[in-house]
Amino acid sequence: VSLIQSTIDNSHTIKNLYRLSVSPIQSNQADNINTREKRFSGKSKEKFAQYIDANSGEIIGDIDKALITEQAKDLLSEADSAILPMTLITHFGFGYDFRNKRLPVWRVEGSNGDHLFIDPITHILVDRNNSISRIEGYSFSFLHKWSMLTPITGRFNRDMLILLTLGFIFILAGLGLVMRLSNAKASKNKSRQKHASQHNNDQNKAA
Repeated sequence: VSLIQSTIDNSHTIKNLYRLSVSPIQSNQADNINTREKRFSGKSKEKFAQYIDANSGEIIGDIDKALITEQAKDLLSEADSAILPMTLITHFGFGYDFRNKRLPVWRVEGSNGDHLFIDPITHILVDRNNSISRIEGYSFSFLHKWSMLTPITGRFNRDMLILLTLGFIFILAGLGLVMRLSNAKASKNKSRQKHASQHNNDQNKAA
């Protein structure tokens, strides 16, 4: 349960609303284990939400989308206040990374190309990105985190593959270092032998 303030009815009067978050019913231990797995994989455990007027006790229903629209218009400039499609994000993925930690969130697309991610419980702006930052995020996800393998191998197997690849790179780097040191040592010994041989030849000529 959280308490928020809103003027959603356009009366310019601030209303206090209770937001009641409803979770799916858990009937046994298997459901508890499944819930922990969903939380670990970044899936929301909220089923839906209900709003109640804190003063009158009137049940208003689920007005998340309307409240988030109101919040997004306050965050966007007047020139870019047009709201494009809104999407409820219930799991981490491209565009909304696990570093943000909050689920669920609403993704609001502004007419200027910005994406706003707003927490419906606290109405905090969790993240904001534009077209350029999204391209950078995709490149980081594919090139650095190998996220393109996740749908095929799963996260665990992908991480193991990354570790094996890194281990192989370290082994090759170690072998290269050993070979370089060995060649440097052999070259040094060869140079010493050449100098010693030259010195002996000079001594024989002098004798």
